[in-house]
Amino acid sequence: MREEKIYLPSLKRVRISNYSLYNGDIDYEFVDGLNLIIGGNGVGKTTFISIIKYALIGLYKKDLDVRVYKGEKRLIRGKYTNCNTYFRSRTEELESDKEGGVELWFNINETEFYVKRSLYDVKIEEANYIKAGIEYKIPGKILKQELYKEDGTDREDSLQYMYEKTVANEANLSDFEDFIFFVNQILLFGESRENVLWSESVQERLFSSFLNDASLEKQRKEHSYESRNVRFSCGQYRQGAYRYRRNDSSRRGR
Repeated sequence: MREEKIYLPSLKRVRISNYSLYNGDIDYEFVDGLNLIIGGNGVGKTTFISIIKYALIGLYKKDLDVRVYKGEKRLIRGKYTNCNTYFRSRTEELESDKEGGVELWFNINETEFYVKRSLYDVKIEEANYIKAGIEYKIPGKILKQELYKEDGTDREDSLQYMYEKTVANEANLSDFEDFIFFVNQILLFGESRENVLWSESVQERLFSSFLNDASLEKQRKEHSYESRNVRFSCGQYRQGAYRYRRNDSSRRGR
C-alpha cells in the first residue's frame, strides 16, 4: 500500500506571448478556487487550456505504452499527428509567431516550478524550481519533442528528461508517465467531457497509481510493458507462420 502522498500541480500564473491567435499577450494569475474562462465560439478558450496542459506535460495525449511504430514495437507516448504545427496552425503565421511561447508557474507541494515552452517549435526552453527557499536551474540540452525518444538512453542529458524527472520526484509518482496520466485524465479533459468512471482502463490505472507504492508501481509497469512485448512478438510470429503456410499452399497448388 502507498504510504506517501501524491502531490498534483497547483497553477499560479500563465503568460502567453507573441501568439497571434490572441489580440495581445496574456498574463494571468490564478486565484484560489474557481477560475472561469468566458468567451464566444472560436476565440481560443480550448486552445488556452491546451496551452496550459502543454506547458505542464508537453504535447502528449497519452502516456507511455507499447506501440507499433514503422513496423517495430517501441515504448512511445501518444502524440498528436500534427505535433509540429499543433499551435502554429492556429495563428495568423506572422513573423512574431516564431517567438511565440508560454511560461507557467505552478506549485507541487511546497516546491515552486517555472517552465517555458515554445509555441512555434514544440520544445521546452527553460525550467527551474525553488525548494526550501533555494532556486535551482534544471540543466540539459534543448530538444524538439519530435527528437525526444522516450525509450532512448541518450535522452538523459536533455532538459525535457531532467524536467520530467524532477516533477515526478516532487509529486511522489513512480515516473512522469503517471503525471501525464493524472493531467490528461483527472485534472483536465477534452470537449467530449467523458467522466473517468466511464472507462475501466482509466479506473484500473488510477487505483494502481494511487494505491501502489511508487517503487512497486514502477515494477508493475515494467512487467506490464514486458508482457505486451511478448504478446506483440507472439502476434508477429503467428502472422509470419500464417503467411508461410499460405505461400506454401499456393506453391503446392501450382
